[in-house]
Amino acid sequence: MLDIKLMFISSVFSSMMIMSSSHPVAIMAYILMQTIIVCLMAWMFLKTSWFSFILFLVFLGGLMVLFIYITSLASNEMIKLNLNNMLLTLFTTVGVVMIMMSYLNHQMELKMDLLNQTKTFFNMYSFESLTMTGLAMIYLLLTLIVVVKISNKFNAPIKNLIFE
Repeated sequence: MLDIKLMFISSVFSSMMIMSSSHPVAIMAYILMQTIIVCLMAWMFLKTSWFSFILFLVFLGGLMVLFIYITSLASNEMIKLNLNNMLLTLFTTVGVVMIMMSYLNHQMELKMDLLNQTKTFFNMYSFESLTMTGLAMIYLLLTLIVVVKISNKFNAPIKNLIFE
């Protein structure tokens, strides 16, 4: 139970830091921290590590693409840390979490048995949803092929074509 509360506090803190940050690379770091927290919570609730691992890899792949794009746009911008802003965010987070934990503590204990059951998770891949899952896989494969075909050498981004 303490692990869940710690993950919840970390999640709220990283969400508050995302809102108070102004540098794109710092925002990416907070999003990565939030991704790790979400994957760890999925692992703790579902008791299956493969789903959280695949979720982390998908998030990390998307974050790498965003990181490359953002660092090319804001490559020379310096990160400015505002200590007062960080302390205000920390105290606000602690206050919000303390209020929420006092209210949600009893409700979380009652719902833990429901979350520990992995049967609800495996219903997502049942026979009834097989068609939708297959269509989603085919759509993602076709999207991947189209993106690879679009981003060949001759259709490079405009920034690279201007400076060559």
